[in-house]
Amino acid sequence: MRKLARIGATALALALSITIMTPGTAMAATETKEKLARNYENRDYNSLIEENRKNVLGPFDDVFDAYDAAKAKGYRKNGDWIEGYSLYEDRTTKKIYVVYTTYTNTVTGQTSTKSSEVNTRFSSESDESNRFQSAIRIKKGEITYLAIPLHSGDFTIKKVKSSKKSIVSAKLYKKMSSEYTTQDRPNYFSRTNPDGTCSYFYVNSVGDKIVIGTFTNDDAGKAKLKAALDATNGSEAVRYIRLEGKKEGKANLTFKVYNIAGQETGKVKLTVHVQDDVSPFKAVTFAGKSLLTDYSNPNNINYKKKDTDTLWDVSSAKKGKLVVKANKNYKITKIEVGTLYKETKNYEKPYSGSYTTTDHKVDGKTVFFKYKTVKSGKKISLGTTPYYGDSGNYSGDFSGDKSTKTSKNGTRKTNVNGLYAPTDIRITYYDKLTQTYAVESFRIYCKAKK
Repeated sequence: MRKLARIGATALALALSITIMTPGTAMAATETKEKLARNYENRDYNSLIEENRKNVLGPFDDVFDAYDAAKAKGYRKNGDWIEGYSLYEDRTTKKIYVVYTTYTNTVTGQTSTKSSEVNTRFSSESDESNRFQSAIRIKKGEITYLAIPLHSGDFTIKKVKSSKKSIVSAKLYKKMSSEYTTQDRPNYFSRTNPDGTCSYFYVNSVGDKIVIGTFTNDDAGKAKLKAALDATNGSEAVRYIRLEGKKEGKANLTFKVYNIAGQETGKVKLTVHVQDDVSPFKAVTFAGKSLLTDYSNPNNINYKKKDTDTLWDVSSAKKGKLVVKANKNYKITKIEVGTLYKETKNYEKPYSGSYTTTDHKVDGKTVFFKYKTVKSGKKISLGTTPYYGDSGNYSGDFSGDKSTKTSKNGTRKTNVNGLYAPTDIRITYYDKLTQTYAVESFRIYCKAKK
């Protein structure tokens, strides 16, 4: 039995103060915040998991006709669906289909009828998925505040050291700490043994499996289990390390983790790569216009734009080549183009292929982004379906050279009365140095179809 995870105050504080960043996202011209993520966070973003739905029978006018056809084909037995098969109704046409659904991890290539089997976010064992990432990148000349999320009673870090201080300096930064103390138990797991006993354990902050004990199912065993669980602690904290990249190169960063009782619970070691340019992209262009954030470039889509201007990221071309090039030690693994289409309900039309939905409204109707995979250099067409009220806070991406303009926080109002339609460019890339995957999106607008 797996107990439901509790979102404590520390986790909430981290969510409010930290964004899992692509390299270069900044809180000031020379300062950035970054979270030290766990391997599963870097490996299996939801966008790396494709849902593939295929119509195998239909259309039918009646659900019972669909059941009978599925039974005849062996897709249903004894009143239950065979794994992967299900019923689907197109509420626009009122037609019924039998569909077969699989999930594919686009990084590993693994396919299954269960999304949990291809996504290691669901891992509960203490394997490499639960350990901290083994390497990070930071920018030369910048200060990076590295957030270290702790849980399951782990409460602080000490003995922060850099192996090469001439490349990167490292020290504990107490001003940004947040903590949550509780007598609650940590999130724990149980396994039933062949002899009828149950073994209980939890995974600590460094990814080690901590065995609570093995207990019988009688009254005496239950009493011992309660006492053992009561002796655990679910306190949480977020501690920060201040890193300053002094020159290009790499160094080892080490620190020790301690629980709320002051006991050492683990040691963390990772490689810090200091680089002058940490952006994953050498170029991202549509119809010859750059979508990157160097607005001083005359070829940039937002060249000479001011914070108070409207109509950011608007293209005068509705068709053009999409070119994506990676910087050194990065690899582009997937490029997707998403355009909106209309539906009256939050569901998909039956078709084979992957899809991703959003919940935007057009005239009271829900609209969706449908994605297709393309290659760099391919000519694409922008979407022409609008949505309304696209305005909100934004912050600039300060990656790039010193000539890059540093936008202040403000409000961009791109759509005016639904006159502009969005197209989403979603790029998945692999960082060869940190051995992590990440996804970054670029939004382009063009005049909507009337």
